[in-house]
Amino acid sequence: MSHKPTSDTIHLGSRNLINMAELATSVKKVINDKIDIKLPNTDIPSNHYVPSVEKSNLYLDDYSEISIPEGLLEWKNWLLQKQF
Repeated sequence: MSHKPTSDTIHLGSRNLINMAELATSVKKVINDKIDIKLPNTDIPSNHYVPSVEKSNLYLDDYSEISIPEGLLEWKNWLLQKQF
């Protein structure tokens, strides 16, 4: 729930780093364990950008970090309740 309106950019996420293989594995475990994960060569170093989530606490009343599996499960349950 928004604490106050803003036109600022607010990044939602986490300060914790996760790579694509870890994220894909979490999605597979929570959403569908039959998903086949195919990733490109992960030995190649890559740049990464971590947006600041500090503003989130200023604008959200009940901002709290949850684990990726918990967030995926909440998203999955939300999707299952929707009638598209």
